[in-house]
Amino acid sequence: MKSPWRIFFFFFFFISPLICSDEKNSVAHPVLGADAFFQYHKPIYAIIGKDDAKIQISFKYRLLNAYNFFLGFTQRMFWDVFDNSLPVKRLDYNPELFWRFSPAKKFIEYVDVGIYEHMSNGQAGIYSRSLDGGYLRVNMKRKIKGLNVAMNIKLFKYYVTGRHTEEIKNYIGYSEIGLSAEQFRAPLLKHIRIYVKLISPGKFSHNRWHRGAREFGILFKRAKTPFSPDIYFQVYNGYAESLLEFSERNTIYRIGLLFE
Repeated sequence: MKSPWRIFFFFFFFISPLICSDEKNSVAHPVLGADAFFQYHKPIYAIIGKDDAKIQISFKYRLLNAYNFFLGFTQRMFWDVFDNSLPVKRLDYNPELFWRFSPAKKFIEYVDVGIYEHMSNGQAGIYSRSLDGGYLRVNMKRKIKGLNVAMNIKLFKYYVTGRHTEEIKNYIGYSEIGLSAEQFRAPLLKHIRIYVKLISPGKFSHNRWHRGAREFGILFKRAKTPFSPDIYFQVYNGYAESLLEFSERNTIYRIGLLFE
């Protein structure tokens, strides 16, 4: 990773909470949670398949309390735990700046306006992969016959159109749709959730409809157990699971833990 990004991430995670905190109220705020400096953002998990382990961490930091401006950061790692030297094969970084608001609609939980989002693998030269842009993400939630049903739609706009951006846009497009259903107190389970995420194909063409990606997941927690994480099973089918290998089509099954 280039040195400016290292400085940014160091400041974001370690320095900004110290200089932005209120000494009078610092004891009352936990480090992580709904009322903390850092909050959960995208799913945090560690899962393993036949070829590697996939680990994702994600947090957001509220910049302005009154206006719900957030800095978010997500990192995804593909770790070859079956190799003798245990190399990390691929890393993807995803910082973003967004504004969140809740419209006066019962079924819309909140809307995120992505002012700037950067996705890259932190490498240079021929191995460099990056995307820059903004987005609009609408998150909806309703309760239907005992199920908590959620849906989110994300529309992405590219700001920078470099060589790699144009190539990646041939495989993944400008939108994502996610749908999930969760039931609490299922038989023998504390809760169970099933979701599917669809990533649109790249540039529209008659021979590109098979591109894009699909992600399916199921997570559950057994009742009456002290074990906190959820058991998590994930299937990824399609392109661009990692930016470095965006043009490779894969179907990968992994299982592990999800932390909420």
